[in-house]
Amino acid sequence: MDEITRQLLSVLRITDGADEQRISKLLAYVGLELPDDYLDFLRYSDGVEGAIGPIYWLALWSIEQLIELNEAYSSSKHAPGLILIGSSLSVTAFGIDTRSKLVTEMSFVVMDFLELEWGFEKHRSCTFRDFIQYLHTYSG
Repeated sequence: MDEITRQLLSVLRITDGADEQRISKLLAYVGLELPDDYLDFLRYSDGVEGAIGPIYWLALWSIEQLIELNEAYSSSKHAPGLILIGSSLSVTAFGIDTRSKLVTEMSFVVMDFLELEWGFEKHRSCTFRDFIQYLHTYSG
């Protein structure tokens, strides 16, 4: 994981990173590759939580939570190709748009849980670092 992303995440509660067995479990669940920068984040910390930027509380889920909560929210029914990766512990969902199935064309999205459908994205970032930077600087 690059140093800028590591610094942005340093204000959050960091956990032990995921091992390759858990990464493989995630990729088997998703059924396709995910962006390398997101997988690098999971290797660094299998989930984080805390205040980021002026208004967001960020909870990026562990692999186990990600699998459990994607099933609970039925995200693939509401927005096919959406993999939820976290939330604001409120109405905001964070996810990866995998509709292209090409890892180089996937993006990180911010959506409302109440409007969990394509076309209602509040923000879209091409990289994990850009996504974290957006959350760090967004002020409403």
